[in-house]
Amino acid sequence: MLFVGGCMRSGTTLIQRLLCAAPGVNPAIAECHYLTELLAAHKQGEKRFDLFLADYFASREAFDAFGRETLRRFLHALSARYPKARQLVLKNPELAYHFSLAARLLPEARFVLVARDPRDIIASMVKVAGRQRAAGSVAPLVHVGRDMEKLSELVLGYYADSYANPQLLQGRLHVARYESIAQGDPAALQALGRFAGLALDGRPAALTSETWQRQRDDQQAGAFWSPGWQEPTSQPRIGGYADELSPAEIAVIERQCARFARSFQYW
Repeated sequence: MLFVGGCMRSGTTLIQRLLCAAPGVNPAIAECHYLTELLAAHKQGEKRFDLFLADYFASREAFDAFGRETLRRFLHALSARYPKARQLVLKNPELAYHFSLAARLLPEARFVLVARDPRDIIASMVKVAGRQRAAGSVAPLVHVGRDMEKLSELVLGYYADSYANPQLLQGRLHVARYESIAQGDPAALQALGRFAGLALDGRPAALTSETWQRQRDDQQAGAFWSPGWQEPTSQPRIGGYADELSPAEIAVIERQCARFARSFQYW
């Protein structure tokens, strides 16, 4: 199974669509919020085990075994839902917060972390917040507004878990740069395909399920909808941050995200 995560607006949907277009994979289904919430609940339980869970489980190992079984039951139900899928590909940006925990509980899982220029990520966040504000939403991005320091911290938070657990994720984590994939770089596509064990042809699967349409029509989720989700990889959106952000805002992002930029070679 492959878990795809990365910052919101980083290109996780494109990576999911490319992987789900391969033979033997489930369709490009809705984001796996429930799986993410299961992992988040387990992580919270670990933090407060002695206070609240020691009376329920004989040991932390027993709690881990329960969490592992819960996750596998969910994945088994998903496999039954898509019996032709030999490989499950599940995407949610917030999965990136829990890659190391999923790696520990599910030794068979592998992970794709999507990276993108933080300046473009934040410019896209600002646009989403504008659409949410116009719709009367009180979503978190609306509250953050154009605070570039807070937005930069938000971006970096998605990658902190992978930074902190390189040994646990060694050999099981692939970093996919949005810019290379979106421009159809053969080497980047081949590397992703080798890691996934899938034959990728660079053509993304269509988002045809009724669930995607319902999300598009939703007041809050619809603000995240991108026209690029229905376009081929030859139509990338790269470097558009200069049209949305001021030079002063860009400077803040470049200062706050300097380590990220060095790691992923952005500036």
